[in-house]
Amino acid sequence: MAEAEPVVREIEIDATPETVFAFFVEPAKLTRWLADEAVLDPRAGGLCVQVHPGEGRRGGPFHMSGRFVEVEPPRRVVFTWGFTEPEVGVPPDSSTVEVTLRPNGSGTTVRLVHRGLPPSETGDHAQGWAVMLRRLAGAVVGGGPTRGHGMRHEIWIEAPRKDIYAALTTREGLDAWWGRVVGAEPEIGAVVEFDHGFDVPLRMRIVDLVDGERVEWECLGGFDDPANPASDWGGTRLSFDLTTVAKADVAPPLDAYVGADEFTVLRFAHSGWAPDARWFGFCSTAWAVTLESGLKPQLQA
Repeated sequence: MAEAEPVVREIEIDATPETVFAFFVEPAKLTRWLADEAVLDPRAGGLCVQVHPGEGRRGGPFHMSGRFVEVEPPRRVVFTWGFTEPEVGVPPDSSTVEVTLRPNGSGTTVRLVHRGLPPSETGDHAQGWAVMLRRLAGAVVGGGPTRGHGMRHEIWIEAPRKDIYAALTTREGLDAWWGRVVGAEPEIGAVVEFDHGFDVPLRMRIVDLVDGERVEWECLGGFDDPANPASDWGGTRLSFDLTTVAKADVAPPLDAYVGADEFTVLRFAHSGWAPDARWFGFCSTAWAVTLESGLKPQLQA
């Protein structure tokens, strides 16, 4: 089988090489941007096994079976790449991914070179690595809502916290304001899939639940088409924090915004965006509209 020219991708990430390197060799960090599951033994000859989510065109999930070839922290890692499923077209250990990390001021230039791919798979992998590296940048610079590239919104809702919490954690509640739920289990670690009318679902992992007080999701991806605003979401986190406030504690003239004696403040944050994310501004506006005009009316009706 003839080999194509290598796929080469680069991205700048606002973090040190030591920080970025960990996202290639630690399962808990690699699964924030590249795969759903991973078994990693980061030494020459060690396992590099990953489970990747399915795609609308090919089905899935897919099992990447490779091994580490070179591991030189924090500057370089090389591993073989291929899948046990024949329909992917890249057999196990048949290609090699080389990642080099170069300090660049206070950040890091990440250069990825994928060699040994068959010509039929170059296009998909070139597009796929571009998307995945954006997700990597989002995962690395993400964190709490006080850190860099994230958005915040505060919505006042005249409804009990328990009702709002149910709207964020149940199939019926989510269907009513955001998108049809394909699968949902209200427990930490569960993956929720949303059908927004595209070929593949948007996939979210529940990473935090505090009954009546807090919900946090991590976006596992799904919309990879760069024309779709959610293509920038991979590796980002969405949090919903709920607080009960008495109207008497709100100073005039803001007290005019609520009529009930008590109301709930929903503080929303969408953090972990890549610094140059194309759709950041659009999504910030869209979230404000969705929460104010979609979620809130459902609860105050």
